[in-house]
Amino acid sequence: MDETLESLVDYYGRVVAGRAGPELSMACADYLEPALLDYGLESLHTIDRYLLVVHGAQEGIPTIAYANTIMGTAIYVGEVIRRGSPSTEYRWGRTQQSEANKPYAELKIGDLSDLVLLSSTAGTAIAPTEPILRCIRHGSQAPTVYSFAVASIRRAWMAAPT
Repeated sequence: MDETLESLVDYYGRVVAGRAGPELSMACADYLEPALLDYGLESLHTIDRYLLVVHGAQEGIPTIAYANTIMGTAIYVGEVIRRGSPSTEYRWGRTQQSEANKPYAELKIGDLSDLVLLSSTAGTAIAPTEPILRCIRHGSQAPTVYSFAVASIRRAWMAAPT
């Protein structure tokens, strides 16, 4: 993983854990239970419960808290998938058309949505931001991030060479 992506993953790990400072907090941060977030698959039930709270409050969320919520939870979910998959299967990357891939590009909040997990065996990418946004927008009507992660990890193990 390149240094910029590694620092983004680390940064949002601190945001989710509540260690990034009050000005960089996530929406409804009091409802997130960081003590239960251990990057294990079962910890995604905590993320699912939290996203239901965010769904109910989404109209009054400041832009930076909304962006931190999306990226923090997406990177957390992506890390759960990456760690639960065969060690060579997923790595963090950016989509090829990303503005952030250009040399000396100024990074904007919107540019972070292209952060994806790239599959080494299938040559495909999964975007953890998509299930996060579905959960925030549709609440309990959306599939859970837990189910998204289980399906992604299962596909990775099925594709892994034996």
